[in-house]
Amino acid sequence: MAQVTHEVRGNSVAAQRATQAKQDAENRVGQLIMTVDPYAKREPAYWIGVFNVSKTELKIPRSWVPGGMVTLPGREEGQLYGKPFVIPDVKNLMKPPVGNDEIVTVPTKGEFLAQDIVNCNDPYGSWETYRPLSAGSALNEGNNYYDRGIFWCKLAKPDSEPDMKAVEFAINRLEAYYNSLINEANTYYSSGPKEQTKICAPHHEAAQYFIDSGNDIDLPWHKTMSGNLRGRLKLKKAQQDQPEGQKIR
Repeated sequence: MAQVTHEVRGNSVAAQRATQAKQDAENRVGQLIMTVDPYAKREPAYWIGVFNVSKTELKIPRSWVPGGMVTLPGREEGQLYGKPFVIPDVKNLMKPPVGNDEIVTVPTKGEFLAQDIVNCNDPYGSWETYRPLSAGSALNEGNNYYDRGIFWCKLAKPDSEPDMKAVEFAINRLEAYYNSLINEANTYYSSGPKEQTKICAPHHEAAQYFIDSGNDIDLPWHKTMSGNLRGRLKLKKAQQDQPEGQKIR
């Protein structure tokens, strides 16, 4: 008969390790667990497009986007808007694991994500509910891209054209933003050499936008750039109003 040479006591290190190993196995610690994605093979009912009507490309950091950055190309010459960033009606976002290795996805509305890109301070808003920043919220201006010609709207297909009312809204907001930049640059210019050093590319971009739109303005601080959006918008509306076969080229 074999003789007992040692024993594992309940309070020994070996016993504690054995107990912990059993608990880890029961709790699936160290295993990669993925939940089923209910939207994996679902065809989106519609899409959301985030558009940019300015000529300036914008890069907006968002952690839920692959690579961590939303890129909104500026419009090309003769166009009303740049290539949109497109989101399905429902997008699954990975939920960071907390306390275990389980990976889950959270179905999130595309409208919510689009608004998060354009103005994360107003998560349930849109271009239709947009309100200009008050003096009290002016410090958060960097999170509000509506004033910079960005907007989102629903699309029937990823390559569908946006709502022209939304485009017009974006142009109006962009022009208001450009006007504020011109007023700011005028103030800097009239305040002497030290303040004039604050005049930079956005101020010149704003000035050139209005010059290329046919406005006769004299801005001694400005040196050229380019763009004409208002005329393109009028042409687009005229095209939509024409009967089929009589479209304006």
